[in-house]
Amino acid sequence: MNLGAFQPDNKALIGLFILVLVGAVVFIGPFVASGFFGLSTPPVSKPTYSIGVVIPLSGSQAPYGEGIRQGLELAASEINASYPFSIQLVFEDNHGEVKETVSAVQRLISTEKPIALITGPSQHAVAVSPLAQTNQIVLYAMASQTKDLESAGEFVFRNEGESSLLGQKAAELAKDRGAKTAAVLYANYNETTVNQKDAFVSRFGELDGETTAVESTGKGETDFRTQLSKIKSTNPDVLFVAQLTNENIPTLQQVRELGVSSFLLVNGSIETQEVLDGAKDTAEGVVFVTFSGFPKDSYGYKIKAKFNENPKRWSPEAYDGLFIIANAVMNSNENPVTPVGLQKSLNETRSYCGESGCFSFDENGNAQKPVFIKQVKNGKFVSYLEN
Repeated sequence: MNLGAFQPDNKALIGLFILVLVGAVVFIGPFVASGFFGLSTPPVSKPTYSIGVVIPLSGSQAPYGEGIRQGLELAASEINASYPFSIQLVFEDNHGEVKETVSAVQRLISTEKPIALITGPSQHAVAVSPLAQTNQIVLYAMASQTKDLESAGEFVFRNEGESSLLGQKAAELAKDRGAKTAAVLYANYNETTVNQKDAFVSRFGELDGETTAVESTGKGETDFRTQLSKIKSTNPDVLFVAQLTNENIPTLQQVRELGVSSFLLVNGSIETQEVLDGAKDTAEGVVFVTFSGFPKDSYGYKIKAKFNENPKRWSPEAYDGLFIIANAVMNSNENPVTPVGLQKSLNETRSYCGESGCFSFDENGNAQKPVFIKQVKNGKFVSYLEN
């Protein structure tokens, strides 16, 4: 028998070999890509956007800065884990001083080239808004309620309502309770509290109420007995207090100590655990007006897990604010996104629902928020209308 007749054709063998090789590649390819054999494809690098954050992390306004940082860091960790880009937060402590805010912003603009800047209390945002406009960098104010930001420029955005609305709501609540007379104690060094004082006095007058005393407090003061004694001597039906967080503790304690019997109304700066811990029972029953909604329990759990503490004042607002910025980056037509591109995308944002509530933005980038009336009850912040 001629065995050579049964030998396969060389071309057929080559074809069979190629077919087997292709099949093997198709079969084991996914395992190699997934690291099944200890190999993996190089990770695709995500673009990173720098955001400069200038807030008070020390000094009398530190509670505000700590809350903002808390919310920003939680939001950044979630964004970096799930979005196709990363956010790098570059913090600068302004120690509560406006001059240091200006210097820090100038330094960040020149060295970090951030896509956006974040500030806290009103006077700081107002001071650096011209720098944001000149350099065409988004300025996002996280804890600013002053009306001075309403038309600060197309690069300036704010996720808080305008402070005079709180003063007006407080005056209306006072009249609803039948008050005929009222007095005001306010911090004279902060645009927001000055606006609230002016709005309260004006609206209360429009409602035929009489303001019997208006007393101011300066930065760093803790003894308000002289002002409160003057207010007590006029025997007002209502006392409206427009202070900052650290001032609320001695104010509440001294109101109780001096026996001021007026119905006490306060602005939203009271809404923090630090005040409850410091003021203790002197905070019980106090009614206040605020733009802050009611964060879900899950937000508190996340904050507790990450920082081993409860949410601080401005924490939910800052958390929402960074997600608003991140969503604007996602929706931008640019890649990579520039500060101008971010501004255009933010300008198209019309509404948002988050941990601090649901709100809209006007054509100038200012948040429009409802006013909530709350009360301290059994050591908790609850809706006043439900009591």
